[in-house]
Amino acid sequence: MAVKPENGNQGKGVSVNLHTEAEVRAVYTLDRAYDGNVLVERAIRGNDYRLLVVNGKLVAAARRDPAQVVGDGQHTVTELVELATQDPQRREGYSGTLSCIHLDDAADLVLAQQDLTRATIPADGEIVRLRQNGNLSTGGTLRLSLRYVSGHYLGCPKYPLSQQKMALSVTFPVQKARFIGRR
Repeated sequence: MAVKPENGNQGKGVSVNLHTEAEVRAVYTLDRAYDGNVLVERAIRGNDYRLLVVNGKLVAAARRDPAQVVGDGQHTVTELVELATQDPQRREGYSGTLSCIHLDDAADLVLAQQDLTRATIPADGEIVRLRQNGNLSTGGTLRLSLRYVSGHYLGCPKYPLSQQKMALSVTFPVQKARFIGRR
């Protein structure tokens, strides 16, 4: 399941891959702080892509990865987040290339889904997810993916032509589209 504030922005309050009623209820209560109305939806699993279309042509694609840190066998999750935040590209809000990663109730839920806490010392090389959504404003990162998207999804017989051309058919000269790709 996915739960998010009805009038939210920048991924704030968005929680996906919720599997239990207790998880949905906990997030629902948190999201009411953002907005009195909360949406509960079926989540679609896959990578999160943003596509840029100019004059009917796909010109850019980026995969958005959720905030995460990588264990070193020595530091706690909290310390790893503090180290990651020292990256000069990470700043508060949208004032830098990357946004700071914050440990909050949403991060605690994602940690709990992995049987981890802020005090856990992850093994060397262990990837620790801190969000389920790939929004840059919550500490996510971008990876340019035009070749992957155009080679694997657009022009692929597995997907109907109507779906492939969906983003390309709108009449605005410049448009942005979100695309969830399954592997």
